[in-house]
Amino acid sequence: MNRVKGITLFSFPDYIATRFGKGEAAAFASVLSPEAARVIRQGPIESAWYSRDIYFEILISFGKRYGGENPSKLMRDMSAHAAERDLNSIYRFFLKFGYPGYVLGQAALLWKNYFDGGVLEVVQKERSRMLVRLTDDVYLPYTCDVIIGYGERATTLSGGKDVKIAHTICKHRGGPTCDFDASWS
Repeated sequence: MNRVKGITLFSFPDYIATRFGKGEAAAFASVLSPEAARVIRQGPIESAWYSRDIYFEILISFGKRYGGENPSKLMRDMSAHAAERDLNSIYRFFLKFGYPGYVLGQAALLWKNYFDGGVLEVVQKERSRMLVRLTDDVYLPYTCDVIIGYGERATTLSGGKDVKIAHTICKHRGGPTCDFDASWS
């Protein structure tokens, strides 16, 4: 079905208001379709499912409007902001276990809570390293940056130091999957 949970869309108006001011969310909404604009103006229902097309429209427009020369950095910053919010509120129990391997190891579960398409799985796990794989071709290249930003912040919040997530293989660059090699100390 390829839908996204409202909590995923909540990240956009929340980040825009925090970073650019509350009035900027309305300005951003003015460049969107009526349905996507409603999500930004009124805020999504966090537990509801929304069309993947709305997510794509918001994601692309967000990158174009605020990304400047480096939309990847913007996407990573926004998703780190989302991780901070999520892991200090609705997913706070993940941090109680206190080690990065546990939090990052829950990637597949978190993915299913945000997206109903694609498969995100941990394919290799070591003490301070993990390989996570996204198998799907229905998401945009920006989604890779979202995964990196969220994963890096989540790993840091759970006690990881010197966190790095390398995007070693990407479907959008001709690879069979999107692979993320996470390491921390």
